[in-house]
Amino acid sequence: MESVEELDLDQLQDRFFSGKLLASVREKLPDDLCELSELTEETLLDNLQRRFADGLIYTYVGSILVSVNPFRYLPIYNPKIGELYQGRQLGDPSLRPHVFAVADDAFNSMVREKQRQCIVISGESGSGKTEATKLLLHHVMQGCAKVPTSEELRRILGTGPVLEAFGNAKTVSNNNSSRFGKFMQLNFQTNGCYAGASIEKYLLEKSRLIQQSQLERNYHIFYWLLAGADKKVKTRFFLLSGPEKYKILSGSEDPASKCYTVQGMDDVKEFESLQENMAVFFTPNQVLQVFQLIATLLNLGNIGFAEDESGEGSVVNTSDSLRVVSNLLRVNRETLGVALVTKKTTIRGQEFSCLFKKDEAEDNKRAMGKCLYEALFDWIVTKLNIKLGGRSRQMSKREVLSVGILDIFGFENFPHNSFEQFCI
Repeated sequence: MESVEELDLDQLQDRFFSGKLLASVREKLPDDLCELSELTEETLLDNLQRRFADGLIYTYVGSILVSVNPFRYLPIYNPKIGELYQGRQLGDPSLRPHVFAVADDAFNSMVREKQRQCIVISGESGSGKTEATKLLLHHVMQGCAKVPTSEELRRILGTGPVLEAFGNAKTVSNNNSSRFGKFMQLNFQTNGCYAGASIEKYLLEKSRLIQQSQLERNYHIFYWLLAGADKKVKTRFFLLSGPEKYKILSGSEDPASKCYTVQGMDDVKEFESLQENMAVFFTPNQVLQVFQLIATLLNLGNIGFAEDESGEGSVVNTSDSLRVVSNLLRVNRETLGVALVTKKTTIRGQEFSCLFKKDEAEDNKRAMGKCLYEALFDWIVTKLNIKLGGRSRQMSKREVLSVGILDIFGFENFPHNSFEQFCI
């Protein structure tokens, strides 16, 4: 049996939509696994494997669509194929299972039944959830909805690249893994006209900001900024070194396990593309402010501590990094230095100050970095929502219908799992 990799693009397209193949293959490999005489884990996995080997990556289990990531481009997503699924019922026997069918069914059910719809995308890291989200958005917005302007279409489709830059990272199993959960709500009038959108995020993996596992990277934006920013920006924000000079990008202590580049990803080109997408949502000054805070986090990670003379407290022992961070945050250097090594407590209405020990000061610095990054991410989502709001803000809840797309954080199982993974 031929595998997906052995079939050329024309063969795949013919195989996916061939009427003769539909009749012959479905006798042995039904499109809906509920049609199996015996549905067990073994028969389900066996049929998925056999369908995948025959170039069929989508399979229904009732109203659920199972997708097997082919890790390559397939010619089954062009507009002409999208048109085949418009106005058709989910599970139509004349059409192959497809992500377009799910998108079309959700939109048409919303318009027909006047009820809000939601699509849930779940799976382990690297299973293709991010790409599935993009395909759903494209089909709903370009194939189903009545979008009044190209600018609104550009905005809704441009949110993905911006969020990926700040919320995605390379992991062991996925070069572009989403490290946060996202719920995108597409709002429509009762006649199907697009009326705006909104984004909610949850469970941002803040722990990645201070530590990465072997052969993994921090969030894309740090590497893209260092690789793609021009000399003027780098000088202004004190970015004069490569990623290997910054502790928050060092990852594992083992030099052989550090990761600064991603195969197939050009950090310079990605940064150029990011700037184009950010220009849709942010002013030039706001973009620079974002980069300034990213530079702050890079330099904040390089601040180090030593025990003070008493051995009971700690002091900052990297004056250059402290000076850079205070300049970027526009705060007094001495005030910042004290804040990093001191904690204040209130007892019976009186305020007391005590020094952190060296390890405690390091933890305090890391907590500060995580809080800054989460605040930045929340601010970015807020700015995106302002641009996406559209007419739904002037409409009552009864007038607004919606299709929600829930892209759940990919689940993983490592020897040492993060708090976010525990929550999932």
